Amino acid sequence: MLPKERVITALLGKEVDRIPVTAVCQTVTVEQMRAINIFWPSGHKNPEEMAKLAEAAYRVTGLETAKIPFDQTIEAEAMGCKIHLSERIEEIPHVKSTPYTSVEEIEIPDDLLERGRIPVLLEAVKILKKEVGDKLPVIGTVVAPFTLSTLLMGIIEYYKAMRMNPDKAKSFSQIATEICIILGNALVDAGVDIVKIEDMGASTDVISPKLFEEFAKGPLVEVFKKIPGIKVLHICGDVNPIISAVMETGTTGISIDQKTDIKTAKKILKDKTTIIGNIDPVKILWEGPVDKIKEESIKAIETGVDLLAPGCSIAPLTPNKHIEAMVEVAKTYKR
Repeated sequence: MLPKERVITALLGKEVDRIPVTAVCQTVTVEQMRAINIFWPSGHKNPEEMAKLAEAAYRVTGLETAKIPFDQTIEAEAMGCKIHLSERIEEIPHVKSTPYTSVEEIEIPDDLLERGRIPVLLEAVKILKKEVGDKLPVIGTVVAPFTLSTLLMGIIEYYKAMRMNPDKAKSFSQIATEICIILGNALVDAGVDIVKIEDMGASTDVISPKLFEEFAKGPLVEVFKKIPGIKVLHICGDVNPIISAVMETGTTGISIDQKTDIKTAKKILKDKTTIIGNIDPVKILWEGPVDKIKEESIKAIETGVDLLAPGCSIAPLTPNKHIEAMVEVAKTYKR
């Protein structure tokens, strides 16, 4: 199988020649940048460079993916938030501040898809589709409504509003849901094979399962219903306390990190939703050593992941040989 066929077939819960080794979160390393002589922050702003950096994950390390963008600020930036786009090549962009204090101030512009770096992202998708679309799965990310709400309103303010002014929090979330659907459909139109919904803010590390049900689940259901094709949901932390709710969102697969017990998740999901993960991106993939990475990769496969992958974003300073060790296990290990 080619990587694209292998990844998509496994996501759909069907038989593959071997387990895919992929990534649905950030994939770029400093060593990859040096290997192709393209660097951040330019790679965040230029569609040709963005596409080549996405492609480098496979060409340099063997990861079966072409995933963009490399940060979670695209939508917030287009909506007027201030972004820190560092000149340091190992630093991922983040939201510095928001101009909004009330939902009445927010209006989704008619030209949303022409603002900020959204045109760069959509053009990079088209380039990837043309250059590697027959071989690699092209994956485009949108930030989920709950997490986007925390960026538009401010993280602390949104968490406070959930407790003290839930109607205000839900109003922000509805705006964020519309933005998510608009960008998700634009990514599909541009040619992505998989839409990955990033909801790092809805982790049970920071909100309770009850709050997830009340504020995060409904918008996710709407997003998955209104964006066509194959979708993947990523949530950080231990997902098992909310995994039944996650399964009900309509996601094709769920990307989990090292805090989620795979055996428990498999029992609940009952093969209705595939599992991507869950190699610790810091303590295992970044820090190593290689033998430990191979050991953890074998453990993840034997425990039941459907697609072997880092449990979250790859740290930019991760050595390529560490990623290659995970790839080697997937290519050689037989369940």
